[in-house]
Amino acid sequence: MKRVLIVTRGSTTERSLYAQLKRTIGDIVALDSVSGNEMVDYKEYDLLVFSSPDSYRYVKDVNQSGIPYIIVERVVDHKKLVDIVALPIQSEVLIVNDSKETALEAIQQLEMLGMDELNFTPYYPGLRMKDFSKFDSALTLGEPQLVPECFPDFIDLGTRIIAIKSIHEILEKLELTNLFKQRLTEQYIIDIVNVMKRTEKGRRDLKKSENLLESIFNTVEQGIVCIDDDERISRLNVKMEGILGRHSKDILGKSLGEVMGISNVSALLLESKILQVNGRQYMCVASPVEDEDINRYVLTFENINRLRNKDIKLKEYLRGQKHVQMHNFDDYMTLNPKNLEMISKAKRFAKTESNILITGENGTGKEILAQAIHRHSRRRDKAFLPVNITAISDSLLESELFGYEPGAFTGADKNGKVGIFEKAEGGTVFIDEIGDAPLSIQARLLRVIQEKRIRRVGGHEEIPVDVRIVSATNKDLHKMVRDGEFREDLYFRLNVLPLQTMPLRDRKEDITHLLNIFLKQFKEKNELRLETLFKTDVLSVLTDYSWRGNVRELLNFAEFIQAIYDDEPINNDELPEHMLREFNESPEIKLEYVDYKVLGKIMVDRYSGRRSITSELQLEGVQISEGQVRGAFKRLEMNGLIELVERKGARMTIRGNDVLRAYIKSGVWA
Repeated sequence: MKRVLIVTRGSTTERSLYAQLKRTIGDIVALDSVSGNEMVDYKEYDLLVFSSPDSYRYVKDVNQSGIPYIIVERVVDHKKLVDIVALPIQSEVLIVNDSKETALEAIQQLEMLGMDELNFTPYYPGLRMKDFSKFDSALTLGEPQLVPECFPDFIDLGTRIIAIKSIHEILEKLELTNLFKQRLTEQYIIDIVNVMKRTEKGRRDLKKSENLLESIFNTVEQGIVCIDDDERISRLNVKMEGILGRHSKDILGKSLGEVMGISNVSALLLESKILQVNGRQYMCVASPVEDEDINRYVLTFENINRLRNKDIKLKEYLRGQKHVQMHNFDDYMTLNPKNLEMISKAKRFAKTESNILITGENGTGKEILAQAIHRHSRRRDKAFLPVNITAISDSLLESELFGYEPGAFTGADKNGKVGIFEKAEGGTVFIDEIGDAPLSIQARLLRVIQEKRIRRVGGHEEIPVDVRIVSATNKDLHKMVRDGEFREDLYFRLNVLPLQTMPLRDRKEDITHLLNIFLKQFKEKNELRLETLFKTDVLSVLTDYSWRGNVRELLNFAEFIQAIYDDEPINNDELPEHMLREFNESPEIKLEYVDYKVLGKIMVDRYSGRRSITSELQLEGVQISEGQVRGAFKRLEMNGLIELVERKGARMTIRGNDVLRAYIKSGVWA
């Protein structure tokens, strides 16, 4: 089950949006929510849902994990409009919210919903207003504590909810089904009809009520017909008039069966059906509406072709929006001269059409670079689609990249699927962890680059694609080519324009520079400065520390510091235990010279073979045989410094990495 995190700036909004999404998609996703300054590991989630641009700006630089996110559009909850409908025309209403921006936005939405005959005035914290005598009422959207005391009977419409358009976008990001989208639309329509029913009972000014209801009713993109218990049409929207080719005044009050030529309306109310209307096919879905005394139904009509293409249209829309929320080169923060030179090179590369390969350790900002390159390229107005090879199983990777035809395999969508390369037409595909791509996928990627065409799984048609590939890896692809683990021809096709990111330990001036920036992001602690935060010797520890997690680890450290700081300078003893261990412990294992040299050639994240290690050491002038390397393997494994897998070789453990760094720091064998 996919995990979704809702991020807000206030607890009231958090509770409201959590309840809304729990009600709508809580049965198929795992939902969590945070507000304010709560610390959370964003990497645990498949999607981040931000309640506003402000909540996104607060987290933007904190979340550098590349997790998909959405800034939702929020609207007045139409189910609560009944509380404001009863106000007399031309009433003076004070709109109370937590900022000028949100108050004005609420006014605009209320006016668009037909409330334009009320006079709204925004009110928010910091606004000086002493005389409230001219106002007939006050209205707030979930901020009752901000309403002036002189309005004891104010109206609270509750926190604004997520717009249905944004819920569709969430579903698109999570790749949920059309059926679920249909269910959402049905619930939305039922809510509107319930508003209509309650409003008609509660408002005397029938003309104003009709204007309001029509404004809401006609915002829905499907054709809608409402019928009473005698199967007679009580209401329909403009879209439905177009489907029928008739004006509402000619059919209101008439039998639905008579108007549409349906012989058994009762059967239609029990099961969704495809109906032929004026030569076109429509999916008709009936939903009951709760009522105390009569049975009502809402029937929605949607063109079959539109229904089939909705996913594609949504994807095209979202692709056009992606570039707005992407990183640029200014987000790659550094003072290091070599790093600045690398960024300057990346800016030049961005203007070309050649493929780019970014190499470097995890946490060194490879995806930030990729986004910035796309944003400054001629493809900036097209899609930027990232795919992480390690995040997708080998069995699904081919269909994700290239799509599949209907019925291509068991469990496939009956309508088929568009792959990432097709979706990114005219734009950029960012392939992260390219070094982990299976050889079968490498062969297909090579064909995409050479032929500029793809073939869907189970398909025969060659589909032309125009994409630029930016790839990234933390592995030594050149060595993998030499070991037969990566195709040489693909390597040279991807590595036309190479970029190398630097680990944080090699650009020490960036450690304090970035730490200052991260500490400023915690607004309640914005007085923190390195000069007063640490005792003098702590800074030298920080600059000498290895920072194996690079910028991500530094960011976590900044969160740790702001949590423990109590207005007294922090000393060495208060640093995290793993940092202290690196500096306080001498090598706990005595290594022979041969073992030390062999350990230095074994990678943490991938297996190394005896033959390749022997060759590398001999090239460096170390007189060693393959038999000696085999013996070193056994001793290193016995001490828990490496793990051995038959036919793969050796891979360094965390303990081995710590011991190796301790030896390097001590200079024993240097």
